[in-house]
Amino acid sequence: MNGISVMLLLTQIYRVQGDWYGGPGVAGPVLNWGNTFYSSWNVTYANPGIISLMAIGWQYGSGGWVRRLIDNNPGPNAHYQGFSAFDIDGDGDKDLLLHSGRIARWYEFVDNWVFVKHDIYTFPAMSDRSGVWADDFDGDGDGDVVVATGNGGLYYCRNDGGGLAWTVGQISIGSRCRALSGDMDSDGDKDIVALQFNPGAVYLYRNQGPGIFAEELVYSSADDIWRLAIGDLDKDGDLDMVTSGTPGDNWVHTYINNGSGFFTHYAVYNLGGKADGMWLNDLNGDGILDITIGMEALAWNFRGLINTGDGINFIHYNLTAGSAGYTDGSIARDMDLDGMPDIVGSHDFIGYFRQEPPPQPWPTFTEYFIDNFAQSHWVYPDDLDQISCTPDVDILATRRGEHVIFENRMAFQYPPLGELVSSVLQLYPDPDSGGCISYFGWSAETCIPNDTSVLLYWRYGNTMEGCTTMTWLGPIQLPKSVNDSTLISTPCIKYFQYKLAFRPDTEKVEISTIGEVWVKYSVCPLYEKAEEGPTPGPSRLALRQEGRFLVLELPTPRKAYIAIYEPAGRLVSVLLNDNAEPGSLRFPITQFKPGVYFALYRDERFTERTTLIVR
Repeated sequence: MNGISVMLLLTQIYRVQGDWYGGPGVAGPVLNWGNTFYSSWNVTYANPGIISLMAIGWQYGSGGWVRRLIDNNPGPNAHYQGFSAFDIDGDGDKDLLLHSGRIARWYEFVDNWVFVKHDIYTFPAMSDRSGVWADDFDGDGDGDVVVATGNGGLYYCRNDGGGLAWTVGQISIGSRCRALSGDMDSDGDKDIVALQFNPGAVYLYRNQGPGIFAEELVYSSADDIWRLAIGDLDKDGDLDMVTSGTPGDNWVHTYINNGSGFFTHYAVYNLGGKADGMWLNDLNGDGILDITIGMEALAWNFRGLINTGDGINFIHYNLTAGSAGYTDGSIARDMDLDGMPDIVGSHDFIGYFRQEPPPQPWPTFTEYFIDNFAQSHWVYPDDLDQISCTPDVDILATRRGEHVIFENRMAFQYPPLGELVSSVLQLYPDPDSGGCISYFGWSAETCIPNDTSVLLYWRYGNTMEGCTTMTWLGPIQLPKSVNDSTLISTPCIKYFQYKLAFRPDTEKVEISTIGEVWVKYSVCPLYEKAEEGPTPGPSRLALRQEGRFLVLELPTPRKAYIAIYEPAGRLVSVLLNDNAEPGSLRFPITQFKPGVYFALYRDERFTERTTLIVR
């Protein structure tokens, strides 16, 4: 034996889970958590980007809403799009973005329902069908803004610091009526998708670096294209698109991404009449994004196109009966925190249609009127009363002459406990390598008020069986401070799983929310293999302890199983349950508590056992 060959990659690796809308049922192992998990109990994940306790009691109706005027000068144009919330100044709370007349404007959050107005830029023109959208396009931690001015082209407004200085450039002179964003080509930065209204077209603007976007035509039509939504329709991990037109095109169209930002177009459903409001959410709880459509013809109702899983084939349902007055601006969102998406709508009124739980047959939606709001063509639900952590969803709405927020003051009741268990994460694809996890962390969107708690449990192993049968470690109570991570310090492991347990404040009726979780680790060898020198390798099977290592001598390749047990027979850890190459394999044992153990080796023909003493 000439020495030990060990490859250690010292680069720190992060694995992030920032969404759970894909739902439960994925045991793993997975190389990325994605948007799915293993199981949950009394936890809602229906609203994008957060998990919290599910509401089990609530007060509905107009008495639970307060109307708050934000800006009363949008100008004469009724079809302004994009009034929404984003952290423009990078300070961890949600600001507001809108356009007022020809001005792109943001409102800085100062205190609950207290905002300070800041103008970004005054454009030469802003036609009726125009829109704004915010995202961190340059990756510097604050919000940049894209503005589709209608006939005046598409502009990119780069935030040069705190939202107080901006560099504005025109990235397209063509008519652009709406813009959204996402990492469409999976290269790690945010791209722009924008529409041309009539004749219709879909354009992708690939992010090429600081302020540079390359325009590509995705699809064109002789008819109009008006509504746009972005999401993973076929559950392959990349972002697809949906568009619909009004009034010239009655079809719903999807655009399936090949992973690199190249799309295949499908006309997936003919609605048979004029549609308007359109958005994506998992309407039926199967973990797949569906399409919500507001009809402005025929039955004047909300329809659901239920995705069969490929983003191409859909099953049509009438979700509501006559819903005239609501079907222009429409988005599906869980308004009452019961775990099921509801439908928010506007045109003559503001209101939502609550999805009724079993035993009501699916789909059953009940109308709840909030207020009169004539000539509204845009609604966007988000949680904006940021002093409270409770994720009650408010409604941002635009109409001719007003940008308004309807504050959700419905009273909620919560269960005493809820839990969510992740899928098992495989830390490294190489079967002989794993990871040493140092920290478990969470994002700024996480909010844990006093007298509530979020408890972290975790477990790990070198096999799926070893991981899922290990007794949960912890709990650690996630701190109610600015800390964004906690030390958990695992040995070199192949698989990892977390569990979060939520408890409410029953006196103040407040709950915690989790916005994103992550683990940080470095790659490590699950075992060390001795380099072969001029002498032959092991001639016979052997299992023994050498100081801080358990050594296995394998003369031939085989499927091998090695586990560590306490003297009473309780399983402590599975070190190997896989095909192994011949040679001397060394497994570190210093991660175990001091004491006496025994190691068991087993394959198809042989069994070996040896005593281990860990000091």
